Amino acid sequence: YEQIWINSPLPHWAKKTHAFRKIESTIPPSQRICYVHVGKAGGSSVGCSLGFSLHCNNHTQLPLEGRMPQRATRMFHADTYDCHDDSAYFLFIVRNPVERVKSAFLYDRPKSEKELKRTTLPEDYR
Repeated sequence: YEQIWINSPLPHWAKKTHAFRKIESTIPPSQRICYVHVGKAGGSSVGCSLGFSLHCNNHTQLPLEGRMPQRATRMFHADTYDCHDDSAYFLFIVRNPVERVKSAFLYDRPKSEKELKRTTLPEDYR
């Protein structure tokens, strides 16, 4: 990412947590995994578990130990593509499309029906 877009540093949330950054150089290219975040499919929780700082609080949600978090060295999220062309594998998290749409709808919805009723509408729309 930073090699292609010279003056655009990789966002902090797209980088591995500090404990995993040292491990990355020890993983051979034939074992590297590029994690691809798919919105509304549980991807943030998985990303946090893999050691990325993606939408998570690293003080309460610690990354898992094991081979998968160590080998998931880079990630792709929306317009942030930090995966090397030599990544041996790509990890996608998928979800039932209907459940994904419901999740997106509820995510963007007002907090409650009361809040929705408090919204003032022009007289023409009442």
